[in-house]
Amino acid sequence: MPFFLAFALALNTIVQLSIVELSLKTTVMESTKQMAAYMYPVELLYTEAMKSETGSKLGAVWRGIVDKVGEARDKLIQAEEWVDDYAAFLPESIVKWMQWEQTFREQGEQLGQDAYRQYYNETLAPLIYDAFKPIVLRHADNHIIRPEQFRITDMTFPTLGNPSKAYFGIEAEVAFKLPIPFINKTVYLRKRAYERIWTGA
Repeated sequence: MPFFLAFALALNTIVQLSIVELSLKTTVMESTKQMAAYMYPVELLYTEAMKSETGSKLGAVWRGIVDKVGEARDKLIQAEEWVDDYAAFLPESIVKWMQWEQTFREQGEQLGQDAYRQYYNETLAPLIYDAFKPIVLRHADNHIIRPEQFRITDMTFPTLGNPSKAYFGIEAEVAFKLPIPFINKTVYLRKRAYERIWTGA
């Protein structure tokens, strides 16, 4: 009897782990595809800004892009009708990332390379991950992955204007408490996905 009980518990744990792992994989893959699609309008805005702001520092270029998106969204809200400007339809998480990218570039122009990277990792990255978490969780089955168990551990953003680095990626993990009596152990399942953004070429 004890052997059968142990076998049943082990089988149940393996099945539940597999379900959570598959759900996490699907969640990360689908959200990566969606966000990569949103990056194309950002690429267009960046290309336009680089042409009009020739010789400007990257911080100033990003400030111009963020301002343009803000103006387009204001028109959409005020007119309550179709606006012939794709910048108005970017999701909030992408707009926030653009604002942080502007801050990151401006700080980078003032700080040295090491301080610049440390500032991103310690200050901006956690804010970016929190902003994207609700978007990623929209693709999750909330009966399997609960928000308090889920976190984004890394993100890769495309280097705009560089087709060889036009990739968007998400890495996320789920904390899974083993459903075994008297064993208080949590395992962490982690998945990542990358998607090439469409650059129109």
